[in-house]
Amino acid sequence: MRCTVDLDDRPPCRVKSGGEKSRSPRCLRGHKVGGFAFHPCLTIRWLSGIGQLSNHPSQLVERDGRPATQQVACGLMRLIFLYGPVASGKLTIARLVAERTGLPLFHNHLIVDAVAAVFPFGSREFVRLRERFWLETFSAAAETGQSLIFTFAPESTVAEDFPARVSHLVEAAGGEVIYVALDLAPDEQERRLGNPSRAAFGKLQSLDILRSLRASMDACMQRMPAPAVRLDTGSITPDEAADAVLAVMGAATQLHTSR
Repeated sequence: MRCTVDLDDRPPCRVKSGGEKSRSPRCLRGHKVGGFAFHPCLTIRWLSGIGQLSNHPSQLVERDGRPATQQVACGLMRLIFLYGPVASGKLTIARLVAERTGLPLFHNHLIVDAVAAVFPFGSREFVRLRERFWLETFSAAAETGQSLIFTFAPESTVAEDFPARVSHLVEAAGGEVIYVALDLAPDEQERRLGNPSRAAFGKLQSLDILRSLRASMDACMQRMPAPAVRLDTGSITPDEAADAVLAVMGAATQLHTSR
């Protein structure tokens, strides 16, 4: 199987399990296929002649034979922006992508927990400093050509235009933001809330608080930029999700080098 991309407004082709292209393509807007839903802004089509997938999907191989994981640092700076609701697996998936690519992981709680150690979550000082640290880091990374992975939980204490300002900042420096959305059903979200791994950082663990904030968080998710790929993490494993992120990164690399 081989992979290329089209960046345009046309709806993506239907992709069957195993990567086979449908004989009768139809719009996939809002649909999931094998846990993956591809947005029209990044159509991934499995064709012949561009790149090939080895027996392990995470090893996307380009024309020159180098794994895509070795190519992400070449040329264009990329910010892999993983966003999703509480307990959707953002950190777990981001760690897998970081392990396979060698890219640094700048996860949500590095800054959130540091600032919250001094100022209460949601206070004016907290919100101001959190955003400043985020934006300063992205700016320095874009200016120096350092690609990285970022995890983000959309919620009401973050300015609505934050993602748009991140994109503008990175693109103004010649970089690119690849948005990856994670989805999770409410019942599975509640089941995961008490996982011991969530105690490692200051993560939300209260079921009552989650339920009281869910409507607001869902609204914030809806306002996020359209993702390159949307993953239902309740129906796929973290490894499969990481494979999908790597495929999008490899496709973006192929698009950039072909220009």
